[in-house]
Amino acid sequence: MLKLGMKPGEYITVGDDVKIIFSGGTGRHIHLLVDAPKDMRILRSSYREEDDKAPYYEEENYFSSRKNRTRSHRDQD
Repeated sequence: MLKLGMKPGEYITVGDDVKIIFSGGTGRHIHLLVDAPKDMRILRSSYREEDDKAPYYEEENYFSSRKNRTRSHRDQD
């Protein structure tokens, strides 16, 4: 196990193809960016128990559709 202290913008590399970038955080939450080949499966620990065969990218415009749902949900409040 490797424990690191990092500043925003610093990163680590895993192998030749994966870069994990610390982009900041607040309180008990951190923000990581993972730069990896699209065909590499990356699972968050809380989702491992769900359907392990679900694709990482559910649809071509996954992120824009999530943003729209989040924005419209906020507008309802």
